[in-house]
Amino acid sequence: MKAPLLLLISILLICCNPSSKQPGSADSLAAGKDEMPLTRASCYMKVMGKDTFELQIVINDEKVSGVLGYRFHEKDSNEGLISGELHDNVLRANYHFKSEGVNSTRPVVFKLMGDQVYEALPNGADSSGQPAFNDDDAKLKYDVTPYKKIPCE
Repeated sequence: MKAPLLLLISILLICCNPSSKQPGSADSLAAGKDEMPLTRASCYMKVMGKDTFELQIVINDEKVSGVLGYRFHEKDSNEGLISGELHDNVLRANYHFKSEGVNSTRPVVFKLMGDQVYEALPNGADSSGQPAFNDDDAKLKYDVTPYKKIPCE
C-alpha cells in the first residue's frame, strides 16, 4: 500500500470523526478478544502465491472506512477506498476503486475475528453483474484463507 495515502486517510478519519466511546467498551471489535481504541487503524494482509491483498480499516462506532487493495501477479491490480458499517463483527462496505482506467464500485463483506479478517464469497451476481451476498450474516460463506493483522505503515 502507499504509506502516505494510508496515513492521510487515517489522520482525516481520526480528526474528523471523534469517538465518544472509550477503549474497552462493549463495541470493541472482537467482542472482548482484542480491545482497541475505536478510531485506531488496523491493517491486514493476505498472500496467496504471488498475489497480495491488503486491507486497512478505521472503525468509529459502527462506521468503517479504509483502503483495500488487490495486487495480482502479472494481472491488473486495483486499490481503492471502502466505506461501510460493522455489525456483530461483519463489515459490509462499498469498495470504490479504479481498474484499467475505469472507476467502479462494488460491495464487499468481511468478518473480523481477532487478528484475522475473512473475506465473504458472493452467492452470485445481481441483475447488473455486481457480486451479491446473502443478507443473513449467519448464511455468509468465507474464503478459507484469512487476512492476517500486520503493523500499519
